[in-house]
Amino acid sequence: MPHHTPDPVKKITSNPVTTREDLIDLLHDLLIPLQAGQSPGGARIRIGHTGTHFDQVAAELEGYARALWGLAPMLAADPENPKFSGLRAAWVKGLDHGTNPAHEEYWGDHTDSDQRFVEMAAIVSNSLFPNV
Repeated sequence: MPHHTPDPVKKITSNPVTTREDLIDLLHDLLIPLQAGQSPGGARIRIGHTGTHFDQVAAELEGYARALWGLAPMLAADPENPKFSGLRAAWVKGLDHGTNPAHEEYWGDHTDSDQRFVEMAAIVSNSLFPNV
């Protein structure tokens, strides 16, 4: 039986990443499927079941925050790039909601040895980019 590779995966794996535009396309192609799993408030991403040992909210925060390692520098370098306009708005809204204790998508308070500490690195490091 032949193996079927989904189109989004083909786009990612066939990208040669030899030019800046290739890298931009790769980032875009990685983020679009994540956006499909984004919560209405933008603060959480659920793309399926996880094998994590931490709570579901922290896992969904992880899905959100890890994208910032690529998205924030991209937007800092090229804030008006049309490929990322919708993504920018969704992630900015998510940051606002995830850090707001009054919002239903608040990421929650951290405790000792909490996964939220790990995800803070992406959020704090990338907050240095004023265009994001």
